[in-house]
Amino acid sequence: MKKNVLWAAMCCLSFALLPAAMGQQPSVYFVPEGAYSRTFDWSVNTQCLGSSDLKLAPGQTYRYPSQWTLAADFTDSNWRSEGFISVQNLTAASMTITSIEVTLRPGDSIAILTCTPSLPITLLPGGILECTYLAPLPDASPRTAELTVSGSFGVMSRVENVVFGFPWENQDECVITSDNCTQSREACFNGIEYAWVFRIGDDQVLYVNIPGGQPPVNNYVCPIRYDVCGSNNYINTASVEESDTHEIVTDQCAVSVNVPCNICTLTPGYWKSHSELGPAPYDDAWAGLPNGASTTFFLSGTTYYGVLVSPNTGIYWPLASQYAAAKLNQLNGATMPPNVLGAFNATTNMLQNNTPAQMNSWTGIRRFLVLSLTGIMRNYNMGLTGPGSCDEDSSSAQNRSNIEESQPISVEAGWYYLIPNPASGEVWLYGAADARVTVLDLSGRICRITQAKGDTRLDLSGVSPGLYLVQIQEGDNVKTLKLIVR
Repeated sequence: MKKNVLWAAMCCLSFALLPAAMGQQPSVYFVPEGAYSRTFDWSVNTQCLGSSDLKLAPGQTYRYPSQWTLAADFTDSNWRSEGFISVQNLTAASMTITSIEVTLRPGDSIAILTCTPSLPITLLPGGILECTYLAPLPDASPRTAELTVSGSFGVMSRVENVVFGFPWENQDECVITSDNCTQSREACFNGIEYAWVFRIGDDQVLYVNIPGGQPPVNNYVCPIRYDVCGSNNYINTASVEESDTHEIVTDQCAVSVNVPCNICTLTPGYWKSHSELGPAPYDDAWAGLPNGASTTFFLSGTTYYGVLVSPNTGIYWPLASQYAAAKLNQLNGATMPPNVLGAFNATTNMLQNNTPAQMNSWTGIRRFLVLSLTGIMRNYNMGLTGPGSCDEDSSSAQNRSNIEESQPISVEAGWYYLIPNPASGEVWLYGAADARVTVLDLSGRICRITQAKGDTRLDLSGVSPGLYLVQIQEGDNVKTLKLIVR
């Protein structure tokens, strides 16, 4: 009985070591892939969006609008097919693997094979052979990979498509950008979409795709300032540093900046924005007043800064704002022609002896005198007389529309004045003795018609916001003013 048991055990052991019969093939895992490398080449385009020629006063800060745009191209190379092969013996008997071959077609290129362990090899039941292969290719044309495995079981083969997806290696897919005026930024490109890169802490990276495949664009403002008169060339430079090769590419644009020694003038809108109260950079001409922007303005009950931000009503406040600007231009070094200096001195005397309420009640010749003085200083501040105006950035724009346009649109507009301008609900016309007044939109449609005899209120209720023309006809004399309705 014992001999029979021993014999049976030996029979089973011998059976387990027998080679697999012909036709009992191994299990094969085979996934060929197309691989290649991609190298990116970046460029940057820098644009100066404002005027290419500026005229500034010494110490004036001009916030210049600028923009850079990134673009990337790429070159693909090092095409190849790579893959992983796994051969497992799932039979109950051992089997021998004598050769494995991968052929790429078209071209009949034979891949370089690396197996662990090396061939030939006998696989016991459950044993696994793992191999990798590499086959250089001339391009990414469609191909197939044929795997042939030979051994004690015979020959087996399999054909799979070689698929090229995203590149396996990227070089310089990201860049760090910098310019004259803003913090560095990081951007990447995958060949289809650009993305901004945000680094959070030391180890977190956030990629934000830019919709529609649009390139990265940065709009920014550069402060331009020169403290000494002369001609200058401001260079606005943007650069990109590629992430792997660290190659630096730059582009620049230039702005010609003239700082005349005969100092140009600036508007009330500029002085309002550039005091110590901001929001724009401080202009130290304000330091010429005893208490800067907080200096009391004559009998107005407010300060120099206060008159620049006061509502544009009556005849006092337009005069006050133009006077304050003229005073600051004078403190900044701008010269005054004799007629402007005479008007400035006459206004000084007028403001020293009269309150806003008193002057706003004036009629007749005194009213016309105030309007005349306002127009003279307005023309000086705007550069129509005197040394000429400096260029101003957008920080002055809002105040310019509130103050400068409340005066005559040109010297030829004569004695007619629209106050306030811009207006809402109503506007007053000064200077008309007996005139037909027509308000027209820009298409020529008549919006209002009235007869003005003396100072006349024009009702603007129901008039849509926009730019209008006010035509004033007295006899054969016809004048036209611009009116902004809000």
